Amino acid sequence: MSYPFEYFRDNWLKYDDILNPFAHYATSRFELGDEFFESLRFDKESLRNYRIDAVQSAMTVLGDRPALCFSGGIDSQAMLLSFLEAGIDCEVFLMRFNKDFNSMDTDHAMLFAKQHGIELKIFDIDIVRYLTFDLYNDADLYQCSSPQFLTHYKLYDHIREYGCTGIAAAGNVFSKFIDGWGAAPSATQYNYIKYSEVHNFPVIGSFLLHDPKVCWSHGLVTPMADVSSVTGPNSETHYLTAYQIRYLSKVAGYHNAGLEVIPQETKYTGFEKLKDFFAQKFSNGWAFENQFRHPLEKKYGKAASKLILTEQQLAMIENLYSKNFVSS
Repeated sequence: MSYPFEYFRDNWLKYDDILNPFAHYATSRFELGDEFFESLRFDKESLRNYRIDAVQSAMTVLGDRPALCFSGGIDSQAMLLSFLEAGIDCEVFLMRFNKDFNSMDTDHAMLFAKQHGIELKIFDIDIVRYLTFDLYNDADLYQCSSPQFLTHYKLYDHIREYGCTGIAAAGNVFSKFIDGWGAAPSATQYNYIKYSEVHNFPVIGSFLLHDPKVCWSHGLVTPMADVSSVTGPNSETHYLTAYQIRYLSKVAGYHNAGLEVIPQETKYTGFEKLKDFFAQKFSNGWAFENQFRHPLEKKYGKAASKLILTEQQLAMIENLYSKNFVSS
C-alpha cells in the first residue's frame, strides 16, 4: 500500500509492519549506512541547521498554512522551537479538556507560549462526552486502539475545518536505552497515517523523526535512559520511576542540542485526571482501561514498537555515541 505523502523525508524510515497491528511488534528500519552517520556533526550550529533544513523539508508536505499540535511537553516544545528557528509562521493549536482534566499540560503550554511570543489557538473539548459517545465510531473509522490518539484526531478535525493545509505533531528522536536504541513508534503511534489516508490530508505525526539528520544527531547527544536501578516487580511505582528517568534524559538531550525546553515538574500524559474521574465514578481503578482501551485493543490490535538495526548500523551508532556523548 502506498500513501500520497512523505511521512518521513525521502521515505528514509520503513514501517511496513504497521499494516498488521496484531503482530507482536510494529517494526521500523532504514538503509542509512556509514557514509550518512560519518557525515553527522554535533556542534550546536550544525544541529540548528539540521532542524532548519528539516522544517523546510516538512513544509513541502504541510503546504503554505501549516498547523502545529502543541501539548506543552518537551517534544512539542522542541518542534515549536525548530519552526521558530526556521522563521516559519504556523498556526499553533492546543487542545483543552473541560473541567481542567488536562490543566497540568495546558498551563505549562501557555507558560511556554507566553515566554516565546506564540499565539495559541485553543480547541476546547468535552472529553468525557467524547469518550462516552463518539470514541468507538472514530475507532472504527481509523482502526485505532488508542483513546489518546483518537482524542488527538478531534483536534486534527478542528484544524482541517480551520483551513490549515497540513498538520505536524512532535513525536520523538531515537536514543539510547539500557537495552538498545528506540523508542520506535508503536502501531497506534503510527496510526496517524491512517487518519491522513482517510481524509487525504497531510499529517507528519512525528516531526522529530521526519528527517534522519535531526533524528540521529539529536538522539546521539541524548544521555542513555538507564532504568536498571528501578528493576523489580511490574508495578505502577516502578513504571513511573523509569518513565521519569527517561524524561530527564530527554530533557538533557534537548539542552545538549541547543533546544531550551522547559521540563514539567511532573511529566503527565494528560489523561491522569480522567482516569481518576472514571475510577471514582465506577469505584474501579481500571474503569478507564476496561471501558475505553482494552476493548479497542482486542478489536484493532496493539503491536508494540521495535527498531531494527543491522550489525553495521549498530556498530556505527554505538561508536558515534561513545565519541560524541559519553566523552563530552
